[in-house]
Formats: sequence, structure tokens, C-alpha cells
Amino acid sequence: MKRLFFLLLLLFPVLCFAADVTLQWDASVEPDLAGYYVYQADRIGDKTTAWQRITPDLVVETTFIVTGLDDANYAWLVTAVDTKGNQSFVSNMVERYDQIAPAAVKNLRK
Repeated sequence: MKRLFFLLLLLFPVLCFAADVTLQWDASVEPDLAGYYVYQADRIGDKTTAWQRITPDLVVETTFIVTGLDDANYAWLVTAVDTKGNQSFVSNMVERYDQIAPAAVKNLRK
């Protein structure tokens, strides 16, 4: 099986508090590239929940927009897929952390 590599997966939040995230990565140079799969997981503290593929079909572009996100922590990975269905190793993981400012701290002194 040929190994397909990524140089770096980049994360570009669309807006500071937006519900969409744009993922962009460097293209694989393999001649038999069929496309890419994007995986997402929730982040809770330093733990990652189970990864789920969020692209049912192969993505042929090197950009994918994740929509409908709520105010939570997320992580993403991408794999390249060749024409025989073999997947590459996963890309670098990128994360989006909850962007809501914490509540104001109350003065507890009396």
C-alpha cells in the first residue's frame, strides 16, 4: 500500500464566534489519489471522544467547511484515500476551543 502524506493541516476559524470552521491542507502528491476523508471528535479537557468521519463521500478539494458547530471544543483529522480505497496515516490534529468568554469573576471579599 502506498503511503499518502500531508505536510500540515491548517485551521482557519471563519469568525471569532462563528458556527463554521474552514479546514485547509496541503494536497497529497500521490498519482493515484482519489480524495480525502475528514474526521471530527469532541474535545473534553485533554481527552478526545471517538473520531467520526464527517464526509460520507470523498472530498476532492483541499478545503472543507464544517458547519453547524455549537459552543464546544472540537478536533479534526484528514486522511488521503487512493483509488484502491487505501487510507493514509492521519494528518496533524487541529482543534477549536470554545470561544465564549468566561463569566465575570465575582469579588468574594466581604
